[in-house]
This record gives sequence, C-alpha cells and structure tokens, in this order.
Amino acid sequence: MSRKTVLLIAVWLIALCGSAFARQADRLDLWCDARLSLDASGKVTALEFNGKNGDSDPIAQKLAPVIRTWSFVPGSVNGVPMATETTLSLHLQTLKTGDGTYALRILDAHTGTVTTKAPPPEYPNDALREETEASVIAVVSVGVDGVPARIEIAGIRTTNGKDHATDKMFETAVIEMAKTWRFRPEVVGGRAVTAQIKIPVEFCVNPTPCMRVAKEHVANDEPMPLTRPLALDSQVKLVTQVVGTTL
Repeated sequence: MSRKTVLLIAVWLIALCGSAFARQADRLDLWCDARLSLDASGKVTALEFNGKNGDSDPIAQKLAPVIRTWSFVPGSVNGVPMATETTLSLHLQTLKTGDGTYALRILDAHTGTVTTKAPPPEYPNDALREETEASVIAVVSVGVDGVPARIEIAGIRTTNGKDHATDKMFETAVIEMAKTWRFRPEVVGGRAVTAQIKIPVEFCVNPTPCMRVAKEHVANDEPMPLTRPLALDSQVKLVTQVVGTTL
C-alpha cells in the first residue's frame, strides 16, 4: 500500500471559521478559534479570528459582536486580576431555518493554550502494512516559550487489540513528533504562563470511517478519542452561559 493512499488525521490545528469536521443532513459542525485580549475586569478589548479568512469570514463577523458581550474572569497574579491574552475555541453547528437561511448553535466553548504548529507523526511502517489503525491521546506540558516541556500518553486504542508492541509503535511516533509541536500560551499580566493540553491523534488507513476503534474510557473518565485539542488549565473562565444558545 502506498503511503500516499493513507489518510492520517492527526492534530487539529487552529481552524478556520467555516471549516467542517462533520456533516449530517442539514447540519454542519464547525470550529472557530479567536485570540482574545481581556482587561482586568474580564471585558473583551481585542478579538481576532484565526484562519485564512480571519475576521472577514461571514461566520466570524456574525460571532464577533456577540462574543464582545460575554463576561470572562481573567487570569490573576497573587490573587489580583490582570489583563490576559487567551484563545477562545468554539464548537458550532449550523441549523437550517424555515426560510432557507442558517442559524448557529453553540455546542461548546473553552479558552486556553492552543497549537500553532503540529505536523502529524509518521505512520509506523509495520502498522501500516497490517492496516492497523489507532487513536492516541497525548498530554503535553507547555513551557512559557510555547515549546513542549513534557509529553505523556494518556490513552491509546488500536484495531489490533491489546498488543504492547503495537501500542509502543504508535506511542513512539506521537511522542517523537510532539517534540516539534509549538503552542501559543496564555499571557497574564504581560507574562506567558505554562499549561497542559490534551491532544488527540488518529492514525487512519481508510477515510470512511476514519476510526474503527471502539471508544474506551481513559483518564478522567473521558471518552476516547477526543475531537480536538483541549486545554486542561486555562487561566480564563467564561462566565456567560453560552452552550446551547442559538444565534
């Protein structure tokens, strides 16, 4: 099998507004990431969407005025709230309305450190030859410089079952490539802070379905695989209840 025929879905990078990862009937799941600057009171003072089209994306333009009304608790230093820079990640779903237009429903919203560079790991040759697929969850401790300081494997599941040698191949591939990943840390009071981020990596031979691996509960009783990277210790808290609302 040629490596070119292999679909490898690995780390989800900063997504464009309008980038889809799931479609069902008249619904489309999307992710949007935006850089936020907050003052010491938690008010949004600057907002910049990531991606090719950035703030000119029509979905970004719809979201921007709404996000500016949300309330946040910024990071603090010695208990004192400080101006903070973070990244807001939104999981959205388009809903077709009766007049043929689309509304946006917010399914999830979280803040924290994000990936800026995350090339996918190499598919282990032996696993590729046997068409073994895998889902791996890595937990990366990120330094203030945005470079991984520590990389751990929080969970792994393969279509080959419980085989230590196979697991080790995939774990090694992820850890070695993760050393080259780069991140954008949060900044509190003008200083970058360390963070932890959980990152799913999927090794897939066939695009549909990508993963034949059954979901399995891993660390913190969370289902595996995750959909996207998840910051585990954001300095910012979103106070406004936005999940489930429709725009």
